[in-house]
Amino acid sequence: MTALPTLQTALDWLERHWDGRNPPYTLNVHDTDGELGGLAYSKAFESYLSATPNQTTIDSRTVTCHHPTLPKGRAEKDCDECWGTAVKQVQSLRYRWPMWRAITKMQNALRPRNEPHPYALILVLARYDWSPQKAATELGLPWEYAEASFLRAIRQLHGRYEEAPVDTRRTATHAAPWTELSISQQNAIVAGETAA
Repeated sequence: MTALPTLQTALDWLERHWDGRNPPYTLNVHDTDGELGGLAYSKAFESYLSATPNQTTIDSRTVTCHHPTLPKGRAEKDCDECWGTAVKQVQSLRYRWPMWRAITKMQNALRPRNEPHPYALILVLARYDWSPQKAATELGLPWEYAEASFLRAIRQLHGRYEEAPVDTRRTATHAAPWTELSISQQNAIVAGETAA
């Protein structure tokens, strides 16, 4: 069964995960001159202009500690990860703009014959605030045809959507890329690194 069985569930997913890459309110710094003699860009606007779809950030979250390094029989206060508080900070690498990355990857998708490109379908849906009827009218598509086209385009986008990079670590102990190892091999490596 697919993760997005109906157009409504697909639209809900798309709206929930849409990146709101809006430019900042302050574009210039008024007290300094820029390189070309005009007003200098603000730091927020410079970071907006220099952003890329593959840009990553370190995400720090508080999660429940299940005491994976605690030897059997020891008290929870002896846990090296949470020191008995039952919560710990976990950092992970995440994409800053995962939807922008997925849409950029979608630009190279093959276009079905006699219908708009999936990339264009997604952008028209966004322009009309996720109203597929209005988007179909804009594109001049009959509803029966548009409904299937929108669902197919969102499913293609969903297949390209990743919130974090895939771990491709290599160490001296295992020469194969992380992604080529089986789940049991990955679990064994993680268990060995945790126990060490």
